[in-house]
Amino acid sequence: MEPGKSFDGAELLRNVQRMLTDNDRLKKELNDKVARIEAQNERISELIAKNERLVDERNSMLERRNDALRNTTEQSSEVLQRIQAQKAALETEITNVQSELSTAQRHLTILRQTEQVSQRTKRRRRLWPWR
Repeated sequence: MEPGKSFDGAELLRNVQRMLTDNDRLKKELNDKVARIEAQNERISELIAKNERLVDERNSMLERRNDALRNTTEQSSEVLQRIQAQKAALETEITNVQSELSTAQRHLTILRQTEQVSQRTKRRRRLWPWR
């Protein structure tokens, strides 16, 4: 407003009405924005709760998986130890059987040699009975 100029009553009333209208419009916009913010806050809270549930479920699943892996590892370790013990026992048995086989082969060789000597002696006696 220019200095020295005055408002007439009608103009002043229009300005006040315009300010009241603008104020009502701004209040409505503010209320709409507050409502949208509250709705978004509610949605955020729901998403956070859902995320927490999913994290808890994932952690539970990972714990179950780790327990299963631990059990499987323990069982595999037990099976491996049993197999290693069986292997050691079989290796000992193989060594003993090989030793027995070697001894039996030596005895067989001695018996064959004795048999050959005996056969030669018998042949000689038949050929030369005076000896």
